[in-house]
Amino acid sequence: MINIIMIRVEAEDYDAWLKTHYDHVEDRHSYGMTDGPVYRDIDNPNAALFHIHVENLDRAMQWFRTDTFKEATKRATVVGRDFYLAEMQQPRPHDDKQGEMELSGKGAN
Repeated sequence: MINIIMIRVEAEDYDAWLKTHYDHVEDRHSYGMTDGPVYRDIDNPNAALFHIHVENLDRAMQWFRTDTFKEATKRATVVGRDFYLAEMQQPRPHDDKQGEMELSGKGAN
């Protein structure tokens, strides 16, 4: 079950893209999407990776075919977009005592 869409967006103007992105939170929400974090690219300040939690992938992908989305893309000066689909994984269980030992051993002389 795919429940995360990660999207790398490149725009001519990052600030214009970010404003437009946040202007459409309710639109995305109506398609079963909830915003996750946005990560700005260190090497390219006009690019960002963000992820969106989705209830239903097919329904979420319909948003990206709407006229509203297409118009927002133009206003946001988007020049490139790559989609990555993922399933949320649970963190790997770890032994707390082992973690404590590793932490206490770092930097010890």
